[in-house]
Amino acid sequence: MEIVYAHVLRDDLLDQLVEAWREYKRETGFRTPDIPKERFKGIPIAVAISGNKVIGFIEGHPKAGVVNKLYIRAGNRKQGVGTALMRNFAQQAMAHHQQIKATGPFSGPGLTFLKKIGGQRKQGQNMFELPANSIKWRRKPK
Repeated sequence: MEIVYAHVLRDDLLDQLVEAWREYKRETGFRTPDIPKERFKGIPIAVAISGNKVIGFIEGHPKAGVVNKLYIRAGNRKQGVGTALMRNFAQQAMAHHQQIKATGPFSGPGLTFLKKIGGQRKQGQNMFELPANSIKWRRKPK
């Protein structure tokens, strides 16, 4: 499985992405008009591809740390596709965060996203195992 971005997809794969988008809308009852093929080239969508098949996508804005849609097509839901997509997305958000950190004080919505996926990534630490001190936002006040 590899992860690529919509704007570099071949035509036949782009058709499959449009198809996957329709399935996503059908399943979630998400009512938006169909997006023409060319428009997909302008939206930040990471697409999971296996062989010659599109098996899922994630759409959002890594720089802001916002995931809008994560969808894995029906036959492919038990292969860790979602985790791979999220990890790819998180790494981009992280890279953006590092880039900003190098240039000056960091502020903005991306940081909260980074905290939720485990904050600063330590060597060998799984991005999705949250360290205990970063889960404070889940606790109810006593």
